[in-house]
Amino acid sequence: MCIRDRYKGNLEPVSRKSPYSLYSLDIASFTMGASYDQKDALGFINLTGLPIKVRAALAAAQST
Repeated sequence: MCIRDRYKGNLEPVSRKSPYSLYSLDIASFTMGASYDQKDALGFINLTGLPIKVRAALAAAQST
């Protein structure tokens, strides 16, 4: 089910509900206690930042 709102000729979804949704409010928080380890974020940040580090290393190697 999708509830929509009309504003100036545009339709915008304002809410959605589905019995098949994978979203759970119970696990969508960083205050979940023991089930979320903040150390996991460091690995994600390092992996996401890897292309930037590689580009910087290549640029430094090319400038010398």
